[in-house]
Amino acid sequence: MVAINFDTRKAAGISDAHAKAESEALQGVLAETLDSQLTTKTDLINLDRRLDGINAKIDQLDTRISGELNLLKWMMGLVLGGILALVLRAFFRYSFKTAIAIRCAEQRETHSIELHNQINPQH
Repeated sequence: MVAINFDTRKAAGISDAHAKAESEALQGVLAETLDSQLTTKTDLINLDRRLDGINAKIDQLDTRISGELNLLKWMMGLVLGGILALVLRAFFRYSFKTAIAIRCAEQRETHSIELHNQINPQH
């Protein structure tokens, strides 16, 4: 403990007993404050261990979330691809059917003309 010497006690008219009592009270308060509010090396080691545990949990969560986000990206890609396929099918279905029907009609007409020419040859 550090002893506090009051040089001005005599000038203020404070008795030796009163100065000693104040000094002891102040030493007790300072000692209690220093013991309860200063960080020790053990406190820092314990804090470091707790922070290591928290960092490990954060790393685990980061890995898990990264995996889930990767899965969500693939799922969204497949869903959007499916939607695009449906939209394209709905848009082009009639166009393809129409093109096929026109092509078939042209082939039938050509075939009919060829048959007609074979049956009725023009001289």
